[in-house]
Amino acid sequence: MNLLNEIKKIKNIDLEGIDEELETIDEEVLIGIENKNIIERAVKKSLQGIEWISQELESLSKNIEKLKENEINLLKAVIYIYDYIDGIIMALIKSGKIDEKNIYLMDKAAEILNKFESELKKAGVIVEKSEYKKFDTYLHEIIATEKNDEWEEGTILHVIKKGFIYNGKILRKAKVITSSKGDDIKWP
Repeated sequence: MNLLNEIKKIKNIDLEGIDEELETIDEEVLIGIENKNIIERAVKKSLQGIEWISQELESLSKNIEKLKENEINLLKAVIYIYDYIDGIIMALIKSGKIDEKNIYLMDKAAEILNKFESELKKAGVIVEKSEYKKFDTYLHEIIATEKNDEWEEGTILHVIKKGFIYNGKILRKAKVITSSKGDDIKWP
């Protein structure tokens, strides 16, 4: 009897109302599918944009590294010229010939070095030339020691080659001779 009651209930159902509900559901499903397609296209375009940005960033990174390398190479070339001019001054001093011509040459070479140092400083390069200061392993490299009772041991007596610091990074440590209380000059 239960089955018979259920069949009677099914006969009394309003099929037109169900058709309308199904049509509404169909429309909502179609809208949902269209929205899904729009979202998928937007995600695809976004991923393509991200891939392009990633490639551009990689290219920029390589270019920046190349520029930094070129910058360091340029600084090394300037340091080489600086050393050459400094060497001329040292050679004139070591020659012992203190005549008017040599004094003039030394003065002009010193002017050039001062101009170099001024321009290097503007570019963030510091010239390390610290005679009569305490040896610092971060800034200096000892190439020899010299017996000297006037100065505390480890004091820089002579700077053989000046050091260079660029934006806090050591390009080259200064090569120095420091004082020693020992009897002989010690070469490392």
